[in-house]
Amino acid sequence: RFTDYCQDIHQYITTLIRPEAPGLPLILLGHSMGGLIAALHARMFPEDIDGLILSSPAFMPSTPLSPLQRSGAKILARLTPRLSRSNKLSPEDLSSSRATVAAYSKDPLVHNRITFQWLVEFLAATRQCLDRGQETSLPLLIFHGGADAIVSAEGSRCYYERAKGPDKTLKIFDGLRHETMNESPGKREPVLNIVADWIVA
Repeated sequence: RFTDYCQDIHQYITTLIRPEAPGLPLILLGHSMGGLIAALHARMFPEDIDGLILSSPAFMPSTPLSPLQRSGAKILARLTPRLSRSNKLSPEDLSSSRATVAAYSKDPLVHNRITFQWLVEFLAATRQCLDRGQETSLPLLIFHGGADAIVSAEGSRCYYERAKGPDKTLKIFDGLRHETMNESPGKREPVLNIVADWIVA
């Protein structure tokens, strides 16, 4: 279940983070799939955090699945839930920084396969976050690369528009790819500055 991620975060916050820093505001930042998890966590456990930052959250893949593909995934998830396929993510789409792409390509911990059961859970989580985004009222910062070929910035816009809190900010960085915080020098600094300024404010 996709909510297992949120249960883990909740346990981590309540047993480790809060006792170490009582009384301090806690802001959760999630990138890409982590952004989807963070948004879902904010719905399930809003009392855990004081603010939410979403970096290129995976609400809407840039190449969406067709209805036939979605139906096929559900059938395969029931029949062979552990059957996996490549996530077809191209490292070149991550960043214009050659160093970032090279580091990703050489990282032995990169996992590029997904099971059909995971895919069905992922799609359900995206629908839940977008359909019920109005339930989010925490202070919110979303930022996304305008040239993101992995996750569509339109998903960030939809979530931002539906979030009901009075303190919300959306920033689309023209020309930046998926890993906006790991873009080329000169491109990533404005992103990091906005994040730091928002946290301090």
